[in-house]
Amino acid sequence: MSGEAGSGASSAPDTCPAWLERLPKVELHLHIEGAIPHAALWELIRKYGGDPEVPCLEALSGRFVYRDFPDFIDRW
Repeated sequence: MSGEAGSGASSAPDTCPAWLERLPKVELHLHIEGAIPHAALWELIRKYGGDPEVPCLEALSGRFVYRDFPDFIDRW
């Protein structure tokens, strides 16, 4: 009984196709600034003291418009 379960679990890495091991991998993740609706983020900004650079929801939405990737990096 333990031989069946043990051999199945221990041989799993050996049965992985070679092409799968060579396949490039990526890390996918989200930052809250890009995943949260602007209205919800605006409410959190207001709740926790605000930001003088973001006086209204429209100004907040404008912070998420970028010319290019370097512009994105410079803002955050």
